[in-house]
Amino acid sequence: MIASLVGFLVIPLAGYLSDRFGRRITYRMFCLLLMIYAFPAFMLLDSKNEIIVILTIIVGMSLASLGIFGVQAAWGVELFGVKNRYTKMAFAKELGSILSGGTAPMVASALLAYYGTWWPIATYFVLTAGIGFVTTFFAPETRGRDLNKIEDAI
Repeated sequence: MIASLVGFLVIPLAGYLSDRFGRRITYRMFCLLLMIYAFPAFMLLDSKNEIIVILTIIVGMSLASLGIFGVQAAWGVELFGVKNRYTKMAFAKELGSILSGGTAPMVASALLAYYGTWWPIATYFVLTAGIGFVTTFFAPETRGRDLNKIEDAI
């Protein structure tokens, strides 16, 4: 709950940063933050200290994950033309959520069962955030586009 409350500040901040510096670079930085945070976070979670575990979850969820969502809200809809924007954005976002977020608990459980330790799960976090990071080099920058022009849509 605390992480979600912090997210009320982080999501608009991420949107502001993407307005100021661009969608791609801001999304890239939040993905990089998640990649850098993965291993230290799992080490901290392994401490079994309740305060450290709670703070680790708050920081990870609010700063890294919700920061990504804040950029997605602006960037995602700007990728598509006005005629089909809602359908295309909803389809792309929800399909991605199903394939990555929906399978993540099963993948993490399987990795933990097989290896018996947290580091393969942290590696999985880095790889999934890395996919988002790499896509920013190929996706178009949408900041400043006229969203009503057909040629400004992909």
